[in-house]
Amino acid sequence: MSMRETTMQAYLMDNTPPKIRATVFGIYFGFGQQGSSIAQPIAGNYMDMVGISSVYSIIAYTSMGLSLLSLVIALEFGKWIKKFRHNS
Repeated sequence: MSMRETTMQAYLMDNTPPKIRATVFGIYFGFGQQGSSIAQPIAGNYMDMVGISSVYSIIAYTSMGLSLLSLVIALEFGKWIKKFRHNS
């Protein structure tokens, strides 16, 4: 369990409409658990082929890109939630 998991769960619960809360939690836990179990053997295979430092660089750049994408999605989702709450 990561250090931010309980904070993220509380954030999702507070900021997700009750109608879609179960779906959001399903996506959150599904990607979190399956993503790590799939990524480890793939990274290990590439480490054998190209070296450890190259794979860690690729992981770092991918992580930065996904973080930026997540930020953009979160900002847009926040706008959508405000519209949804305003129209309810």
